Amino acid sequence: MGTIDIGHAPLIYFEDATAAGGSGGVGRILLTAALQELDENGQVVVRRATVAHLRGNLDAIISLRDLLTKLEQAMTPRGAEDPIN
Repeated sequence: MGTIDIGHAPLIYFEDATAAGGSGGVGRILLTAALQELDENGQVVVRRATVAHLRGNLDAIISLRDLLTKLEQAMTPRGAEDPIN
């Protein structure tokens, strides 16, 4: 009771958010990743593949933006002159 079953939630790995748009009050974001494959001659070919479509209302998009801003700040290396909090 009170636990969240995360074993069935999808893990989405992406390398680019390649397109965004919206209509009818719903924002849309397309996430892609690079896939390496061999062609018929055995040469490596890289192609982009869609891995997820994000959809959300304005509140959801704002929430995602704010969280990504915080994540970016946390992942950005601090300069030597920056105080450590």
